[in-house]
Amino acid sequence: MINVTVTGTEAVGASLDDIATNKLPAAVKQALIDAVRGIHAATSNHLNREGCAGRKQRLVGPIRGRHGFTKSSGESIAFKILQGAGAYPVPVRTGNLRKSLFTVEPGRTVVNDSGSYQSGAFEAQVVASVKYARVIHEGRGSSKKFGPRPFLTDGFKDFGGREQVVELLRRELAKITI
Repeated sequence: MINVTVTGTEAVGASLDDIATNKLPAAVKQALIDAVRGIHAATSNHLNREGCAGRKQRLVGPIRGRHGFTKSSGESIAFKILQGAGAYPVPVRTGNLRKSLFTVEPGRTVVNDSGSYQSGAFEAQVVASVKYARVIHEGRGSSKKFGPRPFLTDGFKDFGGREQVVELLRRELAKITI
């Protein structure tokens, strides 16, 4: 056990063991929980563009002359361009992308239909678990023609980025009493 005295405006005595093993880790975890929840909320805002056509509604212009094949049946289909396709914030058609967004708090594991997601003791994650989330985020594959729609990155920026995470950590550390 070590006692500490801080000179200046305050004089404090404390056990560093208690701070190091209990208070400091708890403060860091709480800051991460607050951050990941805030990032999740900000990210959700990029997945809620309202007023776009549903899958079977309002085609924009005639069906294009290109044909492709469905992945499951192999039958020939015509490509359609729906109103709002490729827009950002990402249009809501079924809500699956938005519903797939969840958090994994420090030291937790989340298991769902898409897999198992684990965060370490001092890690936290915001996950979009549908298979096409990366395609939309990075503008690859079928979303290449629309370009990247980085909803996770923009959610992090809207939250306040690293600066906000550091601020949350400062607030939690300031609550530690010695």
